[in-house]
Amino acid sequence: VERYLANRAGKGFTVIHLYATQDPTPRFGGKNYAGAIAFDGEGPPFAQVQLNEAYWRHIDFILACAAQYGLYVALAPAWGLNLNGGKRQYFTDPDQHNYHFGRVIGQRYGHSPNLIWIAAAEYQTPYSEPTPPEHRVRVLRLVDGLLAGDSGDHLMSIHPLSRFTSADDFHAAPWLAF
Repeated sequence: VERYLANRAGKGFTVIHLYATQDPTPRFGGKNYAGAIAFDGEGPPFAQVQLNEAYWRHIDFILACAAQYGLYVALAPAWGLNLNGGKRQYFTDPDQHNYHFGRVIGQRYGHSPNLIWIAAAEYQTPYSEPTPPEHRVRVLRLVDGLLAGDSGDHLMSIHPLSRFTSADDFHAAPWLAF
């Protein structure tokens, strides 16, 4: 991590994109470099939002290290398909759990001076177009949680699939900074 961040800072980068959670399904590994998964409990899907501290301490380290190198971290808590995607869904009740997850992450990182929120990565997945209204609502539950937990000092955006724009779904959203 330190070598990568030093390299990026040395090349004049100012922002790195960090996808905070690994897909928890066995097919996609679900573990970080040390073998830890993002959530405690039986899953996926998980019946409650219970962060695995060993996993999240590493994310803490990445944000702190990036700050030492003068880098911002564009932090995406989840992929869209993990918020509402059947077998790859994080939680058993995304209508409630997505909000709680967002709030917990917002509280944990909302004080970080070098943070930019990317509310969800490829938020339309596992769908394409148009984004089903119920899926958009479940993504917005995460956004609402982030906003509830955050200090309110951070830019926020959302990452659409490559051929789309977030303006299609969220143009008038007050939280969409760019």
